[in-house]
Amino acid sequence: MQWAKEEDLDLTYIKLAQYFHVCSFRETRSRSQNNWLRSPVFNISDAVVLDVKIEYIVSMCSNKSSYPYCAENVTMYYRFTDDRNENDPINGTNYQLSTHLPLDSSTLDRKQTVVVKINVTSPRKRGMIIALRDTGGCTTLYRLIVRYTYCPSTIRDLITFPKTVVRNSVVSVKGQCQATAALQSSSQPEMLCLTNGKWSTLSGSCICNAGFSYKSGVCKGKNYVLPRYYTVVNYG
Repeated sequence: MQWAKEEDLDLTYIKLAQYFHVCSFRETRSRSQNNWLRSPVFNISDAVVLDVKIEYIVSMCSNKSSYPYCAENVTMYYRFTDDRNENDPINGTNYQLSTHLPLDSSTLDRKQTVVVKINVTSPRKRGMIIALRDTGGCTTLYRLIVRYTYCPSTIRDLITFPKTVVRNSVVSVKGQCQATAALQSSSQPEMLCLTNGKWSTLSGSCICNAGFSYKSGVCKGKNYVLPRYYTVVNYG
């Protein structure tokens, strides 16, 4: 049994929404199932911590005595790769187990959303694949999103701080004075990149270079206007 790609009308956005569905309920009368669904390769760039958001439904096994291999169980796996076109067969050993998607009697037959955190390990890979394994039930996958958090590049008080990927703990980031400014002391400015993607606690400062003045967050030079009677002569 294979996962099928289907479409339905999304009333929230009034558009056709694609989803994946597998239902091997009948086959579980005589044997267990092993239905894999693999994502394309996600570009994870320099991410250290990934959030994988999954929206899905798992149906209840209503008659265990007649269908003993029916399983209300979906498992998420992942692997890192540098091959953007990877299409190797899934055998369960070339992927790392991430988690069993949470299920209980109150959530079966209902759409639910879970966010799974994955720490990116070394050796460093630029891509990641997510795989879901259904072992003998009816499962629908509505959405799978992989994302990471970062502190965006910013300018604070004449200091430029680069985009910084969030880690498991607070990161201290050094900043650079803008071209028309210089350090006010020997210490290079620093700011903290928090785990929620926010900047915090600026230390150190820059001041405008000679001939420039601070105005509206930047160092501006003086504008000299030549008198009307002044003539520029170009020799050579």
